[in-house]
Formats: sequence, C-alpha cells, structure tokens
Amino acid sequence: MSKEANVVNKEQLERAAFEKFFGDAKEMYIPAIESDISKYLEKHSENFYVFIVPREKPLISGRFLPKQLLEDTTHQLVAQPGEFFVFQVVVWTPESGLFHVNANASNAVNFVKPGNLRGGEVKIFWFGMDVPDMADVQHAQRAAKRHIERMLEQYDAK
Repeated sequence: MSKEANVVNKEQLERAAFEKFFGDAKEMYIPAIESDISKYLEKHSENFYVFIVPREKPLISGRFLPKQLLEDTTHQLVAQPGEFFVFQVVVWTPESGLFHVNANASNAVNFVKPGNLRGGEVKIFWFGMDVPDMADVQHAQRAAKRHIERMLEQYDAK
C-alpha cells in the first residue's frame, strides 16, 4: 500500500465533522428502488411529497430518495427549551417536476436557496429555529408542524 492511500482528504474531514454534529444514519444511505416507490405510490397518490426528517437522521444528498423515508413516516422531532432546533424538510416529486421550490417559515431560518425539482429528484431544506427558554418540550414539534402545514397550503394554492 502506498503512503498516499492512507491520506485523509478534505471531503472525508468535512463528512466526519458533519457526522460528529448530526450523526450518521446508515439507513438513510439505502436508496428506494423501483418496487419500493411503486408500492408507496399505490397507497399515496400526490404530485409531490413532503417528509420531515430529524437532524439525527439527515439526508446528505438529494441524488436519491432513501428507502427509510417511504417506510417510516413517523419521525418525531424533539427539542429542548433554549435550544437552536434544526431539522430537514424533504420535498420529492416522483414524476413531474416543480418549479421554484422554496420553503419558508415565519420564525425559522431556511438554509437552502429555492430551486427547480425535476421528476424523481429530492430537494432538501435545512431549517433552524430558536426554542424559547420557557417552552415545553413539545413546543418545537408543534411549531415545526405549523410551518410545514403553511408551506403545503402555499403549494395547494398554486
């Protein structure tokens, strides 16, 4: 083995830093295959789908839809009072595309620019919001749900 084979590159360092903060959910690396997608679409018939993903199981890449999102739609968002709470909103369109996909929330910060989404693609939005010091533990979960419902209403209106 050459000396260069053991050299850590910049991408590996960035990935390690990301995993240290957010965790590394191996199940999110397994892409949904055609049969998984067909089975899901038989039960759910929409033009696009929105998934809420906790920071402990983040999507790293929008190149594929993780099988886990189709199988487990019961992700729970948990935050503590005084925390800066981070989570993902994932938009997936199986067939037709969406244009100028954007996600906004009144008291949350979206870290991703709007963009177009071709059929079969995934768009990942990172959100962060301050949880008040006096909030009960369920506050952030309720607030995130309200923001997502507002975002969906905007798409339904178009």
